[in-house]
Amino acid sequence: MLIGAGEHSERFYLPALRRMADEGKADLIAVVDLETAVEAVSKRTARHGWSGDLRHFFLRGRGPFPGDEGTRLLSSLARELAIDAVIISTEPEAHAEYLMWALAEGLSVLVDKPVMVRPGVSTSIPAVDALARDVRRLDTALTEYQRDHPHAVAAVMAHRRANALFSKVRSLVRDAFLATGCDITSIVAEHSDGEWRLPDEMASQTYHPMFRGYGVLAQSGYHVLDVICWWLSVNGWDPEFRSEATAIRPPDFAAQVPPDVLVRLFGPDIEERLVAVPTIPTEAWGEYDLHAFLRREEAGSIKATIGLHLLHSSFSSRGWPDTAGRNLYWGNGRNGQETFLLQQGPFQALKVLSWQGGSLFDDVDAYEPGGPRHCELHIFRNTHFLPGEPYEKLTLQELESCSGSEGSLGPGKTRVFEEFIDAVSGRGGAATCSNLREHIPTMEAFVAIYRSLAERVVRETA
Repeated sequence: MLIGAGEHSERFYLPALRRMADEGKADLIAVVDLETAVEAVSKRTARHGWSGDLRHFFLRGRGPFPGDEGTRLLSSLARELAIDAVIISTEPEAHAEYLMWALAEGLSVLVDKPVMVRPGVSTSIPAVDALARDVRRLDTALTEYQRDHPHAVAAVMAHRRANALFSKVRSLVRDAFLATGCDITSIVAEHSDGEWRLPDEMASQTYHPMFRGYGVLAQSGYHVLDVICWWLSVNGWDPEFRSEATAIRPPDFAAQVPPDVLVRLFGPDIEERLVAVPTIPTEAWGEYDLHAFLRREEAGSIKATIGLHLLHSSFSSRGWPDTAGRNLYWGNGRNGQETFLLQQGPFQALKVLSWQGGSLFDDVDAYEPGGPRHCELHIFRNTHFLPGEPYEKLTLQELESCSGSEGSLGPGKTRVFEEFIDAVSGRGGAATCSNLREHIPTMEAFVAIYRSLAERVVRETA
């Protein structure tokens, strides 16, 4: 059962499920969405070759989750159609309730990132408190789920964990720890995706919305936070953080690139759009950019520090005012740039660099800078204590050619998806590279950062 057949499902899940069905590995039995999406969902499934055998169900509801009546209907459908697995690809703020329903039913489940979020969590302490309760409720539900349904599988579509180069980083951290006893002491991470939006788009665009009280951390930034927590967990401890964070919100970005500059760049026709921007309450704005400092403390000492920088307002290839007909995922000038610098005290430094230039770089080799799978690792070793060369460079292409695995973005998603399908069907083990239980520490860090943002808003508006 696919719950949520929006743009992400059309881009990934529907074609992936179509392929798996053609190969006899899985069968999509039902699609569930809200009644407001009847026409769009029907067109999407038809475009991917699904005929009358696919059941469509549309739920009534004012919000993203249909409530008790919808839950009863879902339970009835799951039993009637002998559903054994669910993919949740709805609006993020509906994930929690659909996820809790699937776990209570004992169904295998694959949920999109972020695992869960609440509207207003970037500015409201009560919303953060509610999200923290959701995470605790999930933790308890997972314990019962794993006890009562040991063969069921719960996973998250977090594909950085499927990247061969990021896996190499994790193994290098482990090896250095075993040799020296020194864990990660510092990580500085910057993720920028050049998703340049104009003011009216900030207030109306439903793809990765900015007006629901959450933003980049709950969008592409979740992947960055998750891979950091995954690296930190390799030596056997769950990362528990204290956080200090600040956000650049859409009104701030509007001051950085003011209306008179936009008129000069795009012409006078854009003035009407700037005047017509809806008035959004301050508390509804999510974080367009995020800068967070986290520290791991133990027995009164700081054991590790994390600098996390997540930017939408970064270098972009966009040079047009209108997004009509454009793919907002990669076709609107988006540029993905990531860097990670990990330090293990005086013993090892690992630097990851990635630049994925989007649709304007279609003629670039996939593994070259600007290509969709560019990713390289620079290793610096203190060879007095660690074996190997003082400096070594590895690329994603080299690691994939050695292991036969595939990395970032599409291929990484494919691995997470296929591992889930194989585990559900009994062709693989019950474990996946992105197990839901392992995302609890990520969600706890997620809550800590949002709490810091909300507390800052309260202080600054008091």
